[in-house]
Amino acid sequence: MSSLDGKRKFTVFIRQHNLFRENFSIGLIYHSEEGSINLFGCNGNHGEIVVDILNPVPHYGYHTHIITAELLDNNVNEPRKVELTNEYASFEQALAYFCRYVNIKDCSNYFPFINQPKLFE
Repeated sequence: MSSLDGKRKFTVFIRQHNLFRENFSIGLIYHSEEGSINLFGCNGNHGEIVVDILNPVPHYGYHTHIITAELLDNNVNEPRKVELTNEYASFEQALAYFCRYVNIKDCSNYFPFINQPKLFE
């Protein structure tokens, strides 16, 4: 993908487990001459990850990963700020939320189901 002016380049990645459908990741990566920065991600439930025993990161439930200025200032290019969310409760809802959040224009051209109303929402 590119910005509207064509000067900035991005990649979107989408992963979903074949059996455990609630285990998914949808993310946005910015590419510059200096390297790549993972900016934002929507994730499903994939358990709790413990990198630091005193500060476990909640990866259970639906959650987002966000890069912050503080992380970038410390040369961390991964979105380590994790927040639980109730903005979505499925892969399809997360994809729609992601497209709105990162402002993807004409996303229905690539994901025709994205704007279909759901019967029980």
